[in-house]
Amino acid sequence: MMRKRLGVFLIFIGLLFLIKPSFDFETIMLGLNYILAHDWPIAFIFVGLLLVWPQKGSPHKRKRV
Repeated sequence: MMRKRLGVFLIFIGLLFLIKPSFDFETIMLGLNYILAHDWPIAFIFVGLLLVWPQKGSPHKRKRV
């Protein structure tokens, strides 16, 4: 699971730098601060999706009789 999240993160960062490679760290931090200050309820949506999304390989699989 951690490996998948890291992969998604790296894909996002790679696309970000492909679209606008002149970003510096300060510009990225200003954007993140703006998003966190104004759009923080989106975090509830993501947490809810993680809780609702079915997990692969759950231990409660049914056995066929």
